Amino acid sequence: MFKDQLIAKLDALIADESDDAAALSHADRELRTAEVMGDLLAVERDESALVWLAQSQSLPVEHRADCDACAILQIRLVTAPLADVPDTTPGHHAYDLIGGRGRRR
Repeated sequence: MFKDQLIAKLDALIADESDDAAALSHADRELRTAEVMGDLLAVERDESALVWLAQSQSLPVEHRADCDACAILQIRLVTAPLADVPDTTPGHHAYDLIGGRGRRR
């Protein structure tokens, strides 16, 4: 029923509560999000190291299901720009796999 009036009222409430002077720019928001995600990954790495230690002592503990796989495996994902290689299939890029199966170090 009163859909238009409800939307207008909610828009007015949002406009009243907004504080554009204190709002972060898109770039600042991205930077702060990246910092928080980096901090979260560091905490998950510490947590996973403690879980591995506890498991080595035969304690009944497991990694959380939502823990980052990089933290559990104690690895870092490093991305590099693609070399100038031709597409293997039209519209799809080729990727170099480093340290994959079949390669021995």
